[in-house]
Amino acid sequence: GSKSKLKGIYSILLFLPLIIFLNTDIGIFITNQVLIAAEFDLGAKFAILGLIAGLYYLVLAVFTLIAGYFSDIFKRKWLLIIAGGIWAVSEIFTAFSINIIMLSILRITAAIGIGAASPISISLLADIFSSEKRGTSFAWWSLATTLGGLLGGVFSLVVNVIPYDFPENWSLVQKISFIKLNYPVEMTYWRLPFLSVIASDGQVRMQSPQPIQLSRFTVEISSIIAKASI
Repeated sequence: GSKSKLKGIYSILLFLPLIIFLNTDIGIFITNQVLIAAEFDLGAKFAILGLIAGLYYLVLAVFTLIAGYFSDIFKRKWLLIIAGGIWAVSEIFTAFSINIIMLSILRITAAIGIGAASPISISLLADIFSSEKRGTSFAWWSLATTLGGLLGGVFSLVVNVIPYDFPENWSLVQKISFIKLNYPVEMTYWRLPFLSVIASDGQVRMQSPQPIQLSRFTVEISSIIAKASI
């Protein structure tokens, strides 16, 4: 009846933003690989980022299976809260990564949270909707997943102020070196999308692990968020 229909609408309004928010993570990392390589001076070792991405998806797949099993045993709402908490903490600390090892660990941790949240959210949707409406609810879930990745990529491109007008014959290593030399502050802007999870009351309260390199970055980020809140 109208009660179940209203419940379904509320559930969609609750789950869609959550799923979109979780899946922005993938788009943010992929579109920022060059800046990350520049800041951490990877140069010819750029393939390390591909390895991190591969491990991310592997861990995500494994924990999707594990969480799917536990979602049939324990309370799903609490499992979803735990998974979301793991993801949120990893996102916050990713913004403060001081080297590629720390970033790698945090990417894997984020994959655990997202991988666990996916089957749990699907299970909750299956509990909420009738069997006749589950196909529609899963379609919304798929749409939210796609939108999340897209929005993450768009947001990363918006905050990226570096013009990529390099000569065509330049190698990737040359491009990374050029960015590191000419845009020492701007190359750290890949951290901004990850910091969005802790934006509150128009401010970001952060203590940088690299105070010299990120001091100007911190001031500019706080200024941007403060202006947006006015």
